[in-house]
Amino acid sequence: MLRNPRLEELASDMSEPFLSGAVALFISEMASSLYDQAGEAESLGLELVEPAVVGPEQFWEQAAQYLEVRSMWLDAVLDDANPPAGLAEVQPLDPKLRLLRARVIERVRSAIGTPAPRQ
Repeated sequence: MLRNPRLEELASDMSEPFLSGAVALFISEMASSLYDQAGEAESLGLELVEPAVVGPEQFWEQAAQYLEVRSMWLDAVLDDANPPAGLAEVQPLDPKLRLLRARVIERVRSAIGTPAPRQ
């Protein structure tokens, strides 16, 4: 989002506003950790990765909510045959990464005992 201000503008207007502060840092660190874990599993030739993430309890629900809402919106926009102006060059997330993202959110929801929001 930081690399594409138009995408961030649309996402904040149509989805969830861009986060800042401690929760944003937590999400960024979590994403980096997951990326590293997935990359390591892939380099080892593993078909499946069981992500492990840790962090302060108070951030999990807000992070999961943000990721779910933003992810659903972003997937829908980028899967559209006619994306909004300025977003045609943004590629949809690889299906394997979508699955990884969904598994992470599912595990977080399970661990904190909250259901996913209705779509």
